[in-house]
Amino acid sequence: MNKKIGIIGSNKQIKIINGLKNAFEILEHSIAIYFIEDIPQINFLSSIGFSQNLDLIIVIETEAAHFRNDTNIPIILYLQDPEHYLTIENPDLIALKHPNTKCPIFKTFYLPPAIDPRKYNPNQVKDVFISDISRHDPKEEYLNTLSKSQHIIIKPGNISVRALEALALKTIPIIIAENDLRFLYRNLGFNESNCYLISIEPTIKTVLIPNYNKEIANNGFQFVCGNHTWKNRATKILEKALENSLL
Repeated sequence: MNKKIGIIGSNKQIKIINGLKNAFEILEHSIAIYFIEDIPQINFLSSIGFSQNLDLIIVIETEAAHFRNDTNIPIILYLQDPEHYLTIENPDLIALKHPNTKCPIFKTFYLPPAIDPRKYNPNQVKDVFISDISRHDPKEEYLNTLSKSQHIIIKPGNISVRALEALALKTIPIIIAENDLRFLYRNLGFNESNCYLISIEPTIKTVLIPNYNKEIANNGFQFVCGNHTWKNRATKILEKALENSLL
């Protein structure tokens, strides 16, 4: 059944906003976008002109503003940074980008990063055996290097968008992960058929990785397209909203 969903976020979060918007539209739901920068600086939502016909509002957490929800519309907050204050003071449900974030007084669920594989070209010539690049490098330079690399080192941290981007480009991620992080990657479907999970950080010169394995690269591409897209995340948001009687 078609739902009317509002998405609130900052202009700086346009990739997430557009990713969710496109995904919900693919799922045949109606979407309204509200940018934080365009919302009057007041501390509640009922007076800012929201359509009361909305079935659900998703707020992408931001430092730009903080609100209390005084509407009758249920709100799911997508919490990006565990150190930021809640954008919505009283969300009905919180989606966590980082699973270990503590929000003891709220119901939560894990919503890891996602990508739109259609925006990546997996057919580039790969003439670099292994790269160790930062996502903070200039975007064009970063993606150009990633697309030409056969392998990319993913250093310890939370589930990395870089790993998803690599899979979409048929670049094999070498993921350094131990203990809880290794368990988390495996729980999300990462395994020896679609990537390399290792516990010791390699170097460009000493990495013990065989030649580029096209089967692993193809498996990784199929894996990310089937499991880690914004459509997957939008579907989970709707499932959790239904489970918690928000829709």
